[in-house]
Amino acid sequence: VDDCTVTVNNVAPTFTTTNPTTTGAIGTGYSFDFNASDPGDDTIAFSLASGPAWLTIVGATGVATGTPVEGGTFAVTVRVTDSDNASTDLDYEIVVAPRVTFDAATYNVAEGTTQQIQASATCTGCNRFEWDLDGDSQYDDATGTTVNFLAPDGPSSPVITLRVCQGATNCVTSSPDIDVFNVAPTFTSSPVLTGALGVQYTYDSDASDVAGDTITYSVQAGPTGMTIDSDGIVTWATPIAGRHTVTLAATDDDNATGTQTFEIAVVGVGVGGPYTVPEGGAIDLVATCTACTRLEWDLDGDNQYDDLTTNGQTST
Repeated sequence: VDDCTVTVNNVAPTFTTTNPTTTGAIGTGYSFDFNASDPGDDTIAFSLASGPAWLTIVGATGVATGTPVEGGTFAVTVRVTDSDNASTDLDYEIVVAPRVTFDAATYNVAEGTTQQIQASATCTGCNRFEWDLDGDSQYDDATGTTVNFLAPDGPSSPVITLRVCQGATNCVTSSPDIDVFNVAPTFTSSPVLTGALGVQYTYDSDASDVAGDTITYSVQAGPTGMTIDSDGIVTWATPIAGRHTVTLAATDDDNATGTQTFEIAVVGVGVGGPYTVPEGGAIDLVATCTACTRLEWDLDGDNQYDDLTTNGQTST
C-alpha cells in the first residue's frame, strides 16, 4: 500500500441571493437579507467592502439596513468571507429618488400677479430642474431651481410640476401647493363732480379686472333717477340742487366688487322777488343758493360779477 498526499483547496463561499433591492427612499428604512453558502461549511461573515455611509450590514446574518438621507445612485459591494479568508463580492447599486421641497408650504397668490417659487432637492448630483407650468405634462416651460409663476384667474388651485433628475433616469416630480385668490375690479376713471340744475348729468365710468373677468356695473347709492348701463355710463336725467353722494360698484364674474364713492354738487340759485322799489329808492335783495360756496353780484348790468361777493350759501 502506497501513501499519497491529497491537497484540499479551499473554495470561497458563494451568494445564494443575487438580486438585492436596488431602490430606496429618503427617510425610509432600507433592508435586505443577504445569504451565502460555503461548500466546506466554513463559518462565513458578511461585510461592506464599499457603500454609502448610511448603510450597514450585520456580519453574522448578512442583513443590510440603513435609512437614506439624500437622493442619488449609490454603488454597493457586499463581501462574504469564510474562515479561511476566501471571499466573494456582490456588486450592485441602490437608486434613491431625490426629495424636493419648496420655500413655502402654500403660496397664496393674487390673480394676475407673479409669484416667485424657489425649490431645492436633497440629492447628490441632481443636475436637472425642469418645470411644467401649463399642465401639459411636458417639462419644457422653465429650468432651474427658481421660477416666476403668473397666477391665472382666481379663485383656483393651479397645478404646476417640477421634475428633478439625478442622471438620466433617477427623477422625481413634485407640485407646490398654490391657492390663487380673486381680486375685485378697480375703477380707473375720475368722476364728474359737478352738475347743473335740470341738465342731464353724464359720467363715463371705467373699471378694470386684472384677470380680464366680465364686469357688471351698478349704482349702490345715489340720488333717485340715477342709472348706469352695461358700459359703465352713468346718467341722471334731471339733477336737483344739492350735494349728492354716489357709490358705484363694479362686480366681476366671481362676485368680487370694487367701489367708487364721490360727491356731485348741483348748484341751485334763488334771488327771491319779485321786488318793487321806487325810483331812487333802495331795497334788500336776498339770494339763496344750494351747494354754493361763493355768491358774486352784478349790480350795474355790465356783466361783470364784481360788485358784491359773499361766501356761503346766502347773500343780502
